[in-house]
Amino acid sequence: MDFKTVQYLIICCSFEKELAPLPQVPEMTFDQNILRIRHEEGFGVEFNALDALRLVDAENDLMKVAVSEAWQASR
Repeated sequence: MDFKTVQYLIICCSFEKELAPLPQVPEMTFDQNILRIRHEEGFGVEFNALDALRLVDAENDLMKVAVSEAWQASR
C-alpha cells in the first residue's frame, strides 16, 4: 500500500470510531472538505463533515427520506 492509501484508511477508521453511536455511517464523507468563512477583521466560522455528523442524535433521528419505508421493506 502506498502512503496515500494508508492515510485514507486511517482517516476512515477514525471517522467510524468517532461516529460509532450512529446506527449507520454515511457511505461517503468528504472529510477533507471544509467551508470556512472569514471576516476581514479576523473572526469567522468553519463547517466540516465530522463536526456536522457529531450533532446527529443517534436515538431520536426524526428525519426520514420520502422513500425510506419502501426501501427498508424491500431489504
